[in-house]
Amino acid sequence: MKTRSFFVASVVLGLNITVGLSQNVRLGFPQIAVGDSFTTVVQLTNKGVQTFEGSLAVVDNDGFFLPVLINGISVSNFYQLDVPPGSVQRFRLTRFGTVIPGHIIVWDRRSQANINFNEQIDGTVIFQWKDGDTLLDSIGVPVSIPIEHFYFIGEYEGNINTGLALSNVRDEEITVTIKAFSETGQFIDGRTIVLAPFNHQSFFINERLSIAQGFKGTVEVESSKWILAVALRLEGNQLSTLQVSAFGGIYDFDIFLDDGRSFSGEMTFAIGAGLVGGLVRFTSQTPDTNFEVSPITGGAADGAFIANIYTSFGGNFATILLFSISARTTTDTISATVSWDDNFGRTTGVFSGTRRK
Repeated sequence: MKTRSFFVASVVLGLNITVGLSQNVRLGFPQIAVGDSFTTVVQLTNKGVQTFEGSLAVVDNDGFFLPVLINGISVSNFYQLDVPPGSVQRFRLTRFGTVIPGHIIVWDRRSQANINFNEQIDGTVIFQWKDGDTLLDSIGVPVSIPIEHFYFIGEYEGNINTGLALSNVRDEEITVTIKAFSETGQFIDGRTIVLAPFNHQSFFINERLSIAQGFKGTVEVESSKWILAVALRLEGNQLSTLQVSAFGGIYDFDIFLDDGRSFSGEMTFAIGAGLVGGLVRFTSQTPDTNFEVSPITGGAADGAFIANIYTSFGGNFATILLFSISARTTTDTISATVSWDDNFGRTTGVFSGTRRK
């Protein structure tokens, strides 16, 4: 009978990811496995109105390109892909030799000034475990949203164990603190780990924390900057993924940008110490404005984060910028001080975000 062995030490292969690319990250999948009897299938879809021009990288635990076969083609660094509007594309990842875990990062390969968010790229990953032609297990991994402070229900009892996959898709180091609490909320143990740029770690909770057999409770995770994460549950030889839950609430903002303005440069958001990352999505209610946004979430102590915004022209139109964040509070509303550059100079306004029910 085969047993799982994909939580293994990685080997250094290929060339290290280039510093500076984190600003162009569009999607991330925090757990995959390729090699031996493991195959990973990446499925991407574009529900927007323009072609997504991107690059896919398969990255090992140490932040190095992991050479694989993608649809039978040998790839040792970036794999260029174009996803037309309304289409679905599938990429089958295989590798000869020992199974190696890692993560997948999808970049927009265009320059910041040419990124256009009129395409809506999304997807999922499925990695499969086979014994010859017999499928033993198939595990789906959804796109992970940027998150900083979250928790999941953990178990370590009998043949059941829970784990965590963490993916750093930034070109800077991240510190992550992990804590275990009993079913009654009592603190059991905690540990801090460091993820270097573009590194990945996957582990079972008893491998990082001093917990005894029979543990049932919650695992709380807090990182110094936003990170991608998915929880894992193993029962016997059957693996599944678990959604992690962000602390606090999700707040929706809409920012009215006056008509006739041409926007460029950086838009800065300051929401106070409550910002914990989470999903940040930007859309324009008037697509003909050619309004382009490149979001960069962050986790500074003052709760600030930045989006780079671009338009090629002004006009007689009004644009409403919609975005949502996760904040460490449960009040009905929170305020954001927002500043941006337009053809009238630097503008600052205060906007209210409403907690999603």
